[in-house]
Amino acid sequence: ENGKYVTCQSEANTGDFRPLAAASYLMPMDLRPGKYQFIVLAGQDSYSDQQERARARFIRSELQPGADMSDLNIRLETKDNGGIILVENNGLPLDTLWHGMEVEPVEVFAEKPTYHTISLMRDTKKINVTLRELDDPTTMDVANYEMTITDRNTHLLWDNSLDETETVVYTPHATWNTDDRTPAFDPNGDPLEGVGKIAHADFMTSRILYHEQASEDGILSVVNKTTSMEVIRVNLPDLLSRLRTSEEIYRYSAQEFLDRGYDYQLDFFLKGDRLAYVNI
Repeated sequence: ENGKYVTCQSEANTGDFRPLAAASYLMPMDLRPGKYQFIVLAGQDSYSDQQERARARFIRSELQPGADMSDLNIRLETKDNGGIILVENNGLPLDTLWHGMEVEPVEVFAEKPTYHTISLMRDTKKINVTLRELDDPTTMDVANYEMTITDRNTHLLWDNSLDETETVVYTPHATWNTDDRTPAFDPNGDPLEGVGKIAHADFMTSRILYHEQASEDGILSVVNKTTSMEVIRVNLPDLLSRLRTSEEIYRYSAQEFLDRGYDYQLDFFLKGDRLAYVNI
């Protein structure tokens, strides 16, 4: 109850033993009578399995008995690439990460069981970006564009707030092109030779924050490598939070809306090196 570290307990699905797949899942804990606070971290499989993969990993700090709960933190691995701090994904999405906590002390008794539910919030965000060219849809090619997300969100603290000291760059973990199934037309409605093409990029990032000062928000940038023109530069949390409906504006703040969502698609339509419009 004083926020000092007592113990850590974990459980994972292993082979045919899949306790977390049950809707009625409970984690039994053998705690001495008293009052306790809890921090919960979760991923799509065990922490040890996540550490063995090639993708950028979330590394949690190790606590010693008696340490303060505020000493717990999680860092997403980064690499210094010529002065640019890069999240090196190695062509793989991040492991999903959930966080939950209970700071109102929960009392455990000697004579009867205590049941308590702790809600989890998903910190990792999947962002799919597509590009279309309006003047000549047949010319679009994802290889002609450099796409990045710049943010300060790789160091998560015990209460799921962020230490925003370090600015990092995310790159797509996957890029590809697809073709339309129907013939392409120019803006005047005249047919073009071939079909329209769509460029795709998949990003995965850590928690996205909506700041009071827009200048502190994360940025999505797309540069045409052929012309060196930055064809897209958008405030990412501001853009994503525009998905709120009128009811959600009154129900959720922009930050809570971003924290509840985790799967976004951004469709950008270009006219040469100029952004025409975007669908979210």
